[in-house]
Amino acid sequence: QANGFHLYQNYPNPFGPGSPSGSAVTMVKFTVPEGYSGPMRLVVLDVLGRRVKVIFDGKVEDSEAHSVPVRLPGVASGFYMFRLSFQSGVEDKMFLFMR
Repeated sequence: QANGFHLYQNYPNPFGPGSPSGSAVTMVKFTVPEGYSGPMRLVVLDVLGRRVKVIFDGKVEDSEAHSVPVRLPGVASGFYMFRLSFQSGVEDKMFLFMR
């Protein structure tokens, strides 16, 4: 947890049509510190750090937990990373997508 920001592990993980859960959707949860009002970005990166998809790119103005559903149509099976970027840093979580 960096400066009151927190990116939780997605659930389910792994996910995708070929995963044990069979779920095509995963939920990504993040929290921000009380009183924060500023830009935030949540993206999916491949293992080489290339951006695969932008999930959220905007302003967050409260300290509640935010849950975002994520689908990855057209993405190959493999390991990926969620990256949460904010004014003072980043947090990453790895996950497995199974086509």
